[in-house]
Amino acid sequence: MRYFGTSNYTAWQMMKTLGSAEVNRLQKPVSQQIYYTPESREAEYELLPMALDQDIGTLVWGPLGEGLLTGVVRRGNKTPASHRQGSGWPEPYVHDMDRAFDVIEVLAEVGAQLDASVAQVCLAWLATRPGVTSLIVGNRTEAHLRENLEAMSLTLSDEQRQRIEQVTRQAPQYPYWHRFTAGMDRIDPAEKPFLDEHRQTLDNRKDLSQR
Repeated sequence: MRYFGTSNYTAWQMMKTLGSAEVNRLQKPVSQQIYYTPESREAEYELLPMALDQDIGTLVWGPLGEGLLTGVVRRGNKTPASHRQGSGWPEPYVHDMDRAFDVIEVLAEVGAQLDASVAQVCLAWLATRPGVTSLIVGNRTEAHLRENLEAMSLTLSDEQRQRIEQVTRQAPQYPYWHRFTAGMDRIDPAEKPFLDEHRQTLDNRKDLSQR
C-alpha cells in the first residue's frame, strides 16, 4: 500500500491519526474524504483548515448533496419518486429546508446567467474553494457524467462566487465568534480564508446595531 486516506473523520481524529503515525514512524494518511456542499459548509470550521495546515488532500463526496443540488429539487415542485430526494432517502441532513431552497434558487439564477445547470454551478463553485483537491461525482447516466465534467470548464465571476458564498454562509460558531468579537488575532493562515468570510456576518450585524 503506497497511500491511504480517511473518510468521514473529525479533525481531532485525523490529528490523532497523524500524531500517532509520526510518533510510531508509520505511514500517514494523505487525504480525507468528506461531505461538503454550498448548502452544508460545516467542514470549513475544522476539517478544511486542518487539511490546509497538514497538507492533506480533500476529496469531496456527494458534492451535489446526494441529488439535492442537481436542479430537480425546487421550491414549489414535487420531487419525482424516481429521484433519490423524492424516494425517502434520509440524506443529506438539512437543518433548514427553506434556506436550502434559497441556495438552490441562487445557483439556478447564476446558472441562467452562464447558460449552465444548477449542478454545474454547484460543482464549479466547490472546485474553487480553499483546500478542495477533487470532487467525487456519482452518475447514473452518461449524460449526467458529461454535464458534470463540463462544470470544470465553467468560470464563475468574482461577483457570482461571492453571491453564492453570501447566501450559503452559516453563522459563526464558537470559539470563532468569540475571537472575532474580542478582537483576538489568533487566526491561523489555514483557517483565515474561511473565517474572513464568516467574520463579515458579525461585522454586518455590528453595523446594523449602530444605525
